[in-house]
Order: sequence, then C-alpha cells, then structure tokens
Amino acid sequence: MSAPLNYRGLILDFGAVITKLPFETLDVVEDSFGLKRGSLDWRGPIEPERDPLWRDVVAGIISERDYWPIRAREISEPRGETWTAADLFVRIVEFNGEAWLRSEMLAIIQEARARGARVAILSNELELFIGKTWIEKFSVFKMVDALIDATTTHIFKPDPRSYQLALDALGMQAGEALFVDDQPRNVEGARAAGLTALPFDIAHVDASLASVREALGLPPSIR
Repeated sequence: MSAPLNYRGLILDFGAVITKLPFETLDVVEDSFGLKRGSLDWRGPIEPERDPLWRDVVAGIISERDYWPIRAREISEPRGETWTAADLFVRIVEFNGEAWLRSEMLAIIQEARARGARVAILSNELELFIGKTWIEKFSVFKMVDALIDATTTHIFKPDPRSYQLALDALGMQAGEALFVDDQPRNVEGARAAGLTALPFDIAHVDASLASVREALGLPPSIR
C-alpha cells in the first residue's frame, strides 16, 4: 500500500502549470499562424530581459489580461484582423489540441488522486482565454475535483478569497493543500493565506515538476 501524501489537496494554476505557454513553443505558434520562423521574439519569463512587456506583468504594472491582447494584436493586425486574447489562445489550442497540456503534470494529478488527494484548478482567466468549448473537451477537466475560474467568480488571485474558494471546494483547510502557480505574486498571496505554495518556472520546467513531486511525497518521474 502506498504511503500517504504530504498534502490532502493540490491546487494548480492552469496556464503554465498544466499547459505549455506560447513562450515555450514560439515555433509552433508561428507555424500555426503561417508566420515566418523567428518572427516572434517575445519569450516572457524564459528571457525576460528581451520582453519588457512581460517584465511589467511581473512587476504588477499590467496583468496577463493586459499582456496577451497586445500580443494577439501584434500577430493579427498584419493579417488585416484584430484578435482578442481569446482568439489567440483558441487558435493555438485548435492547432495543438491535447499536446498543449503538460503530460508530466497530468501524471502528477493522476498519481496524487490515486493516492487519495483531491485536486482543484484555480485560474484567473481560464474561460476568458480558451472558452467553454475547450473546457468541455480537455481531458484534464475530467480528472480534477474542482474548477474555480475568476472569469466567473470575479475574485482574482492573489485575493485571499480566491484561495479560500478552492479550499472550500476541496473541503479542507489551508495547511492541508499545496498550491502551484507561475506568478510570484500569486504564490506570495497563497502563502499569506496559509498554504504551502511553490513557484512554477517555465524556464526550468523539469526542476519545477520535480519540486511538486517532492513536496507531495510522490516518487521522482522516470523518463
């Protein structure tokens, strides 16, 4: 019989933690939109020194809700179109399908639930970015116990009430759950709310995944 996990609950951000971000696969994004390779040069947290707009996100000057519409316009306007952030992400998802999800994180979710943990997704802009259709299609939403999306709750991380919504959905206290997010301010907000919180760094994905496994008490991934 497997040993119990270190936490009864796992609360995950969606973008970056469960999915890959366009920063990681710019060549795929370029191909999906018929762009010349190398035409997109923004790399977000992977190379923040080359992306002043992303540095504004990290500094809290703008939010991701501000960042992605700007990138969507940069891609669409040369095509004679004007896309929203949702238009951009839906097109990326349609091109990539389930390959857009991190298989390693899906494995963590499956293993954690198999050992009795309850899992929630806590997102600030899930439906806003990918729409209801893909929420219904993606396998990961059938794997989790709860989905809390600020698109509908209008309570955004790092507001402490957002974390409480996830805890309430899982039926547990803050000390019983591990939280994972790629935004430092959301990680800090979770810690202030009493959760153990880990940052997810897309510049160091393997190390981030290993940290989640170690914190939960899951064995290392075998590749």
